[in-house]
Amino acid sequence: MARPFLPSFAEPARRPKRISGARTLVIFGAGGHGRVAADCAEAMREASRAGWREVVFLDPGYKDVKESGRWPVRGPDDAIGDFDQDATDCFVGIGDNAVRRRVQERVAGLGFRLVVLIHPHATLGSAAAIGDGTLVMPRAVINFGATLGDGVIVNTGAIVEHDCQIGSWTHLAPASVLGGDVKVGERCLVGIGAQVLPGVGICDDAVIGGGATVARSIADPGSYAGTPARRIKS
Repeated sequence: MARPFLPSFAEPARRPKRISGARTLVIFGAGGHGRVAADCAEAMREASRAGWREVVFLDPGYKDVKESGRWPVRGPDDAIGDFDQDATDCFVGIGDNAVRRRVQERVAGLGFRLVVLIHPHATLGSAAAIGDGTLVMPRAVINFGATLGDGVIVNTGAIVEHDCQIGSWTHLAPASVLGGDVKVGERCLVGIGAQVLPGVGICDDAVIGGGATVARSIADPGSYAGTPARRIKS
C-alpha cells in the first residue's frame, strides 16, 4: 500500500507589506539569479512599492569583481557585518534550494530583516500569504488563498492557483502551472512548463522535469518526468 502524502510546511506565511524608508537592500548571490532578484527590486522601487536607496550584492565568488550587472559587489557574505541592521534589508538571490536555505537561515539568525520581492507585473490574489525571502517574478500569478513558505521562487509566468500550499525552499520554474488546491512540499523543483493537476500533492524533495504532467500524488522523493509523470530510475 502506498504511503500517505505527508508534506511538511513551515508556520503560516504572511501577506507582504509595502517596504518603506531609505534603506539598503543587500542581495546574497551575485550570479544570474541574484541579478534577476536585483532587477525585480529595482522594478519595485520604480513602481513606488519599495523605498531602498541602493541595491548591492554580497558574494564570496565575486571577490575580484566590483559589480555584477549594474549593481556593486561589496564583498563576501561575511561583509554583512559592516551593515547597520536598522537600515538594511536582505534577500538571498541563490537558485539552488539547499544553498538558499542555508544562507537565508544564517542571515535571519544574525537578526537582519528578510524581505519578499514581488515584481509589479505579477498578480497576487487576495488572501494569499507569502513567507520571508520569497521571489515572485513578472507575469507570475498567485491566486486566492494560496500559501507560500519561506524562500520560495515563483519564476516568470508561473501560475499558482487558488488554495495551493507551497513548502519553503521550493522553486516553481518559468511557465509551470499548479491547479487549485495543489500541495507541494519543501525543497522541490517544478520544472519549466510542468503541470500539476488540481488536488494533487507532491512530497518534500521531489524534482518534476520540464514539461511533465503530474496527475497523481507523489509520496516518494526523487525525480519525475513524462506525461503522466513517472519516477526516473537512478
